[in-house]
Amino acid sequence: TSRYDTDGSHDYSVLWGPNGIIGDIWVTCFRLIYDANVVICRSANEDSELTDEQKILIQAEARFFRAYAYNILANLYGGVPIILEEITTPKRDFVRAAREDVYKQCADDLKFAAANLGDIDKVDESRINKLAASHVLTEVYISLGKYQDAIDEATKVISHPNMALMTQRFGTNDEKLFNDPSFEGDVYWDLFRQGNQDRSAGNTESIWVLQYSYNVEGGGDSNYE
Repeated sequence: TSRYDTDGSHDYSVLWGPNGIIGDIWVTCFRLIYDANVVICRSANEDSELTDEQKILIQAEARFFRAYAYNILANLYGGVPIILEEITTPKRDFVRAAREDVYKQCADDLKFAAANLGDIDKVDESRINKLAASHVLTEVYISLGKYQDAIDEATKVISHPNMALMTQRFGTNDEKLFNDPSFEGDVYWDLFRQGNQDRSAGNTESIWVLQYSYNVEGGGDSNYE
């Protein structure tokens, strides 16, 4: 079905219908949850050759992404099925949980992630870190109405010695806006210039930057999704 009607305007009943963006987001999030569950369950399997330390780190990363996906689902759809195990056989009897219970599951996963992931200055900038977990956990606590807990988690990010708002120009900042020689830009402009998102570029505002480059293995494709 086309996303456009005959006069060229958007038909939002199609665009946001079960075969449109609503379905796309649902499927994408549950695929992420499935992958996270596979990682969590198989890392804990008795046949796993991982050390205890490796298991905890891998599970922390996977639980972050599971919570990340469930938070999106709860925000958009309310209560959704909570699945915490790898599904290995066909299953169709899923039952929606309450939205609050989905947020609570997110909080449990994110607390584990924040406690066990590496610090932002200890991991490669392409990998998830404990401040990213605290940042998402802040949002989840707000959704749960736990405002002091949200303040506490946000403070961990704000007060971290390696986090700060950018106040001076940095990185790639010599590009002109529409070739206008009078445009000089400022530090806020610099934050959005290509190549300035990573912490290695001097951007101390960035918490987690998806490494996404065209025609690089693992880096996406021309659709930039």
